[in-house]
Order: sequence, then C-alpha cells, then structure tokens
Amino acid sequence: MTTHVPYEVAIDPLVFIIPSDKLQYLWEYLHPHTPLVEAINKVVGTMTAAEKETVVARAKIMIEYSNAVQEAVAKSKAAK
Repeated sequence: MTTHVPYEVAIDPLVFIIPSDKLQYLWEYLHPHTPLVEAINKVVGTMTAAEKETVVARAKIMIEYSNAVQEAVAKSKAAK
C-alpha cells in the first residue's frame, strides 16, 4: 500500500504550530510572489504545444479572477 500524498494536497506541518497570520507572513518572507522568469521559461521550454495552450488558458482565468477581486475591493473602498 502506497502512502504517497500528491503535492497539491500536502499540508505544511507548521500550520499545527504557528498561528495562520504569522505563518502567512513567514511564507511571504521565504517565498515572495516574484515570478522567476528564467525558471518559468525553463519549464515552458519542456511543454508540449497542448500543455502550453492549457497553461495560457489557466493564466487567463487567473487574470479574470484577479480583475474581479480588484474591482470588488475598489467598490468596497468607494462605498466607505
């Protein structure tokens, strides 16, 4: 019987020790959200055409979500 846990559902053990707001700060400090273009280029270079199309489609969906969040925040600020 295998006990492999896919990385998508793996849990950081620190969540059981450090409060979530502090853990979020730690994650941001250790892994800032700065895209590493060189690393992305290396990965994209190994993809098939179909995989690249899928990645672009997913990225566009993320842009749409990002725009919706920004719009909601702007409306919330305007309402105050």
